[in-house]
Amino acid sequence: MFAADAAGYSLRGYTAERLVMDRLVEDGHAVSLAPDSNTAGLDLIVDGSPVQVKCAREISNLTEHFEKYPDIPVIANAELAQEAWERGEDWADLVSTVAGFDLAGIEADISEALGHAASVLD
Repeated sequence: MFAADAAGYSLRGYTAERLVMDRLVEDGHAVSLAPDSNTAGLDLIVDGSPVQVKCAREISNLTEHFEKYPDIPVIANAELAQEAWERGEDWADLVSTVAGFDLAGIEADISEALGHAASVLD
């Protein structure tokens, strides 16, 4: 079960990174992926600055990030960003979101893609 959960989280993270990247490019930003897929503390380089993308249910995902990387901003799914702002976390001003970035939407995109992949095998 752990391997399946880990794969799901990785797929969710990758999907979120691509959505955020696409939205930022649409808005005119210069965006590239981090040098390696496992670069610590960041996922994207936006206009020359490191940015982490978080797509999660638990605020601990943000807390842990800012404990390790207090100066690297995060673009989070809307629900997570809203929770950080409502809680008044010291780092909440470093958390933002982009249009259309919500957990349900990401999970629906993944489910649809996996459904298409499964139908190819039928």
